[in-house]
Amino acid sequence: MPSITYWNRLEPRARSSDLAGALAARVRDPAWFLARQWQLGELTGEDAGSPAYVRVAAAVAPMVGWQAGTGSAVPIAANTPLERAALAEPMSTDDVSRSAELGTLLDTTLLTYDVADLRSHWLDAFPIGEAPADAPDDPRAARLRRLWQGRMIDGLAVYAAAIEPTSPPAPPAGVPPTVPPTRWAQCGLALEAFRAYIDSSHPGAPIGASDAATWLPERLQQGLRTVIGEPGAAAGSVGAAVLEAFPDGRGDLPWYGFDRVTDAPPPGLPAPVRTEITRSVIPGPVKFRGQPNERFWDFEDRRVDFGALRLDRRDLTSMLLVDFMLVHGNDWYLVPFEQPVGTLCRSELTVVDVFGMPTTVPPADEADSTIPGKRFSLFRVSGMSAGHLVPNSVAGVAHDGRVLEEVRFVRDETANLAWGIERTTEGHLGRGLPGRDRVGATPPPPITTGVAPLRYQLQGHVPAHWIPFQVVALPPATSGQVALEMASLLAPDGAPGAPLVSALPAGKILRPSSLAGAPYRIREEEVPREGTHVIRLARFARSSDGGSHLWVARKRVTGSGEGHSGLRFDHTGPLETVVPGTDPEPATPLRWSGSPGWNDADWS
Repeated sequence: MPSITYWNRLEPRARSSDLAGALAARVRDPAWFLARQWQLGELTGEDAGSPAYVRVAAAVAPMVGWQAGTGSAVPIAANTPLERAALAEPMSTDDVSRSAELGTLLDTTLLTYDVADLRSHWLDAFPIGEAPADAPDDPRAARLRRLWQGRMIDGLAVYAAAIEPTSPPAPPAGVPPTVPPTRWAQCGLALEAFRAYIDSSHPGAPIGASDAATWLPERLQQGLRTVIGEPGAAAGSVGAAVLEAFPDGRGDLPWYGFDRVTDAPPPGLPAPVRTEITRSVIPGPVKFRGQPNERFWDFEDRRVDFGALRLDRRDLTSMLLVDFMLVHGNDWYLVPFEQPVGTLCRSELTVVDVFGMPTTVPPADEADSTIPGKRFSLFRVSGMSAGHLVPNSVAGVAHDGRVLEEVRFVRDETANLAWGIERTTEGHLGRGLPGRDRVGATPPPPITTGVAPLRYQLQGHVPAHWIPFQVVALPPATSGQVALEMASLLAPDGAPGAPLVSALPAGKILRPSSLAGAPYRIREEEVPREGTHVIRLARFARSSDGGSHLWVARKRVTGSGEGHSGLRFDHTGPLETVVPGTDPEPATPLRWSGSPGWNDADWS
C-alpha cells in the first residue's frame, strides 16, 4: 500500500540580533512545557528506531610511491612519513660538527667490536677536510676545524662509504688490504652497527649539498606527485590514481593538500593491492562537554549557562557550534573504524536499528548534492569519485628545532625592487648565524675628515645580506608575463679594493642546486605586497610504528609587510662620522660547554 512519509523540524529563530534571551529560555508558566511537548511531537509515537550497530564494508589500497617533477618514481614504505621521504634535504657535508659527532660515534663502535687499534686507518682515509673556498668558516667553526683535523674521523664520509655496496673479497670501507683478512669480519660488523644507528633516525637519507628533489625554487615551495591505489566499486577491482600534493605553512602534508590529476602513473612502482576490511561496531552519539540535553525541557547541569554566550554573526565557528548543539545534537553518531595509514579507503555503511531493519547510508556528498563531487567532505580528495585518504604523515606533532636559515622576501616600492634578506644563514657547525654578521660582508665605506662638510654618493650602501631581485620579462615578449630575477649591486663607492659587485648569497635558499648556473627567477606573484618568509629548520617526528625520524625541512609563512633597503642614487648629504665596528667574536681560549651540532649545544 503506497504511503507518504513526511516530517517537520522546529528550529529556533531569534527576533532580534541579541541571542541572549533566546538562549536563556526563561519559563514562567509550567503549562508551557506541555505545549512545547505537543508542538515537538513528544506526545506522538515515532516510526523509527535507534541504531543498534553498524556494518562497515571497506576496501583499502596503499600509497605505493612518489615522484618529484619529471624525475624517477620512488617507492615508499608503509610506515615512512611522506614528509621525511619526499621533503627532506640530503645530509649536508658542510656541517663539520655532524662529521665530528659521527666520528665520535664510530670511535665508540670500534671499541665495542674490539677493532679500536685499527682506528688510524679510518683516520687516514676519512679525515676532517678544509672548508669550501666559496663558504669560509666563521671564527668559531675555524677554531674547531683546526682542533679536529688530524684527531677526529669524518663520520659522515664513513657513512657515505659504508652504504656503497662492496664485493665480498674486498675489505670494508676504510680498511686497507694490509689488515689481515681475519679481522675484516669484525670491521664489517662495526660498520654495520654504525650504519644501523644512523639509519634508525635518518632512514634512507641521501648525502650531498643539493636541495630536496621536490623543492620548486621558482615557486618558493615544495611539490610532488604520489601514486595511490584506488579501490573500485566492483568487487576486487583496484586502479592507480595520481595525486598532486603541496605542503601547508607548517611543512606538513595533510589530507586536504592532495588533489587528483589526470596524468598516468609513472613506471617503476609496484602495483597497488586491494585489501578488504569488514567490521561490525556499535555507534556512539557525538557529544562534547557542556552540550545541552536532547530534550529541550530536561534539567541540565547548573554549570552550563547558555545565556552567557556572546555570539556575533561574524563568528561562524561559534554559530555552527550553537546550531549543532541546539538543532542537530541528537542526529550525529560516531562509528569507530581504524583505517591503515597511507591508504585510500572506499567504504559502505549499513545501519541496523533496534528493530533489526537495515538502512544503507550513502556518502553525504553523493546523497545531498545536485552536482556530484562538488560538495565538501572530510578526507575526500577533490577529483575522486570515492575514497577517504589518510596519507603517510607523521604521527602526532612534528617538533621543530632552531631555525637554520631564513630568507625574507619583501617588496621595496621606493627602489622598485624586491629583496631576499638572508636574516639567518647556516654555519659549518649546523647552527644559524645572523646574516648581517656573516663572513665576507662588505662594511660601509669609511669617512675621512678634513674634507667638505657635504658628501656625494653615487649609490647608497645596502647591507650585504640584502640580495636584490629585479623585474624581467619572460619570453616570448608578447606574453606580458614577468618574473623576479636575482641581480647584483655595484660595490659601495669609495671602498678601496672592493669588488665590482656586491656579495653573493651565502645560504641554500637563494642558491638552488637545480639551476646549474642559470639565473634564479621567482614567479612575480609569489612575492606579494606583504612579503613571504622561507625557513629551513630541523624537524623530529615519530612514524605510525614508533620509529624516530630526523630531517631538515623547509616551510613558508606569510611576511610582515614591505621593506626599505635605503638604496638611492646621486645623494648628497652631511658628513657623518663612522665608528669602526668591533670584532663580532674576539679570539678567546676554547672552552667546552656541551656537544656541538646535532645536540643543539654550543662550542665557544
